[in-house]
Amino acid sequence: MEEWRRILAQSIVNPKDLAAHLDVDPQEIDAIVGDYPMRITPTVLATIKKKGDAIWKQVVPDPLEMADFDAPDDPLEEDTMSPVPHLVHRYPDRALLMVTNQCPIYCRFCTRKRLVGKPGFLKKGELDRAIAYLREHTEVRDVILSGGDPLLLPDHLMERILKALRTIPHLELI
Repeated sequence: MEEWRRILAQSIVNPKDLAAHLDVDPQEIDAIVGDYPMRITPTVLATIKKKGDAIWKQVVPDPLEMADFDAPDDPLEEDTMSPVPHLVHRYPDRALLMVTNQCPIYCRFCTRKRLVGKPGFLKKGELDRAIAYLREHTEVRDVILSGGDPLLLPDHLMERILKALRTIPHLELI
C-alpha cells in the first residue's frame, strides 16, 4: 500500500477514536459528524498542541457548526451555477468540475461541507453529462478539477477524466 493511502486509512473518523486522543465529548462530536463527516490524519492530529488552537479549529468538529444560523448550505451558490451535476459554470470561459468529495482532512470551515465525505458522489453518467456539457460549450477554455481533492482519486479514474477532457479541442487549460 502506498504511504499516503496507509496514512489516510489510519485517519480518525469516529468520535470515540477522537476522544481517545483529545479532550472531547464523543456524543457531542457524534451529533455533528452525522451531517458533516470528520477525517483527521495522524500527522495533522499530532500537530494539535492544545484545545482550541488553530489546527484544532480547522479539523475538530464544534457544536457551533450545528447552530441554527441563517447561513446558506451553499455559500458560494455553486448549486445555482451548475447546469449539470458536479460542474460549476460561474464564469463564461471557465468551469469547475467536482470530481470527488473526498479530502485527506475535512476542514470544519469548508464551503462544500454539505457534500464532503458522503458516499456515491460521482456516478459514471454524471461525469459523462459534464463532459458532454463542456464539449457543447465552446466558450469554456479552462476546466479546474476540484471537489474534494482530485489527487485522492484512483489513477485509472483520474486518467479517464483527463483523457476525456483532452479530447475537447477548445479546452486550453486543465
